[in-house]
Amino acid sequence: MPENSQLVFSWLKVFTMSIETLQLPLQCVSLHSFATQLVFAFVTPLVLAALACICALYVSIGKVRHKKRSGRNETVLRVTQRQVAPFLLGLLFLAFPVASSLAFNAFACDTMDDGSAYLRHDLSVECHSPQYRGTVLPLAWLVISTYAFGIPLFFLLLLLRARSSLLSGHYSHLTILTTFLWSGYKRTYYWFEIPELARKLFFVGFALLISPGSITQLVVCSQVQHPYPRVRPLARAHPHPYPSPRPQSLSPTATVATPALTHTPHTIRWPSAIFSPSSSPVRSRPTPTN
Repeated sequence: MPENSQLVFSWLKVFTMSIETLQLPLQCVSLHSFATQLVFAFVTPLVLAALACICALYVSIGKVRHKKRSGRNETVLRVTQRQVAPFLLGLLFLAFPVASSLAFNAFACDTMDDGSAYLRHDLSVECHSPQYRGTVLPLAWLVISTYAFGIPLFFLLLLLRARSSLLSGHYSHLTILTTFLWSGYKRTYYWFEIPELARKLFFVGFALLISPGSITQLVVCSQVQHPYPRVRPLARAHPHPYPSPRPQSLSPTATVATPALTHTPHTIRWPSAIFSPSSSPVRSRPTPTN
């Protein structure tokens, strides 16, 4: 790999929520195992969410006191929810591909010549050992059910809840809160980010289990990716975001190359609309209706 590419990927490791990126002497305290990495990936977003809620609660208490002096009554819970909800949704959006990819590595085992199988991500773990069946697999299923399946389902429920106000044009607070999920698509395709998440889940999770490094893996991933460049422009609000069209000669190459690279951190799309609603792609800033 070129030196410049290695430098880029080394910086992207910050977003992998891996305990190894902390550069600690993990071997000395027995924290370098794959099970520990699963625990770290599962707990880190929860800890960050708890800290954010505590900080938002502290700020909200001061704001509520100030509003009461001004003659405006508002509950602390409501102010806290408005303060912390955008950060929590952004945290879930970023944790989804990282935790999912790590959890699916728990099912990737390499078989040796003597018939024994070892975990590809941690060769010290035998895939048929009590440690694997009693610790690694339960942790992996916990992360998969919570992040890989739970987060897309939660986002889908939010979109369905905001559907009526979104289609009618009378944006509620929930509609504005979920702007990062639907703002890039036409109103009738407000749900299209959920299939996007499913596609990412396939490439960062299920694709790892399909004969790694073989032509079969490349063919399957290419077939999954193949219809995507043709379907997505139908849903996007701006099918051609660039001033000049892309060279059509690059389309077949991109269709094959994209699946081979989607297991890297560049599959994560930073939801900028979460943290700066004023810079949202919505053409006119919506006014929430009670």
